Amino acid sequence: MSLTIKPILGCNMGCTACYEGEIFRQNGNKPAPYDLEAIKAKIHGAPPGAGTLHGGEILLMPHADVRILCEALAADQRAINMQTNGSMITPELLDILKEFKVNVGVSINGPAELNRDRRAAPHNSKIPEEILLKATDLLTQRIENNIFKMLDEGIQVGLITVLSVTNAGNEDRLKKLMDWGVMMESRGVSSHRWNLLHQDFDQPRVELTADEAAYAYKWFSDTTFAIKSRMWYPFKTMFGSINGQGVKDCWFAPCDPYATAAVYSVFNDGGVGNCLRTAKDGIPYLRAEDGEQHHRQELLEAIPIEQGGCQGCQYWKVCYGGCPGEAVDGDWRNKSRFCKTFIDTYDHLIEIRRAFDADWEPTLVV
Repeated sequence: MSLTIKPILGCNMGCTACYEGEIFRQNGNKPAPYDLEAIKAKIHGAPPGAGTLHGGEILLMPHADVRILCEALAADQRAINMQTNGSMITPELLDILKEFKVNVGVSINGPAELNRDRRAAPHNSKIPEEILLKATDLLTQRIENNIFKMLDEGIQVGLITVLSVTNAGNEDRLKKLMDWGVMMESRGVSSHRWNLLHQDFDQPRVELTADEAAYAYKWFSDTTFAIKSRMWYPFKTMFGSINGQGVKDCWFAPCDPYATAAVYSVFNDGGVGNCLRTAKDGIPYLRAEDGEQHHRQELLEAIPIEQGGCQGCQYWKVCYGGCPGEAVDGDWRNKSRFCKTFIDTYDHLIEIRRAFDADWEPTLVV
């Protein structure tokens, strides 16, 4: 379980299909004040494991408060992670990151125009589109430069890139995106996660179809395994899942959206909640006190595939219907809208493995 510290549910950017975007819209992108003492108390009482400074955008906090949270996590001897859009990296922050050995994840969807889903102003901005696009491209370059600054300072940096029509909608974009990923790896990026954008509210639509996403995922799988040491996800962990290593990605594990096993969130007032990928109505619900329930998985396993369920799927034990946050029609009870994507990708990974051993058979371990 990941202890995730979320004191600020607001952001300086306005990314298309942000899974917390409805929360920001409802609060006017003006998050409530946070109580550091209440947050610290919850940190000290939380389940063991690493702590992640998260948001919204965590770096909207003053640096002094970021330091206080790092001190609280370090006092519990927790490894410290941070997830950020990377737009507000300063020399003072670099010192904090180095002092506490913070592992930094940066969300960026590629170079130049490929990153235009990650817009340079909040959703409630009135900036004209032409100006906003220019500002977004300038911000993308700043974020890349900030990544390089962190790497030059010896800070471990991983990337999260979300695939959409904008950066993966055709072969030219995919090729440019993949080349950029390889370049970032050569500069010292330690790992790279390639997620799929899921979109329930934003317009215009930039979500890939299941077939388009499968095409991209198979291509990225080939590139991942072209070099043994390449740490590109979820392809490494998906491969491990069919090779007897169990499920490592949270969205392929059983999940109760009201008591998420993978994420234990601490909010601004010290309240304890869940992963917010399922907060479709803009409400960050508190954590259910009666523990994790698996009703969704029980139902999906009992419903035939042709009726929208997962009964009899050979990949059930390495998928469990996928993440409820990206479920069909935005309804967490349904299986992932990318069901076909994952099946096709698992099939492709098996082909990759059998290229080395024609008699090999997958071993699916819970």
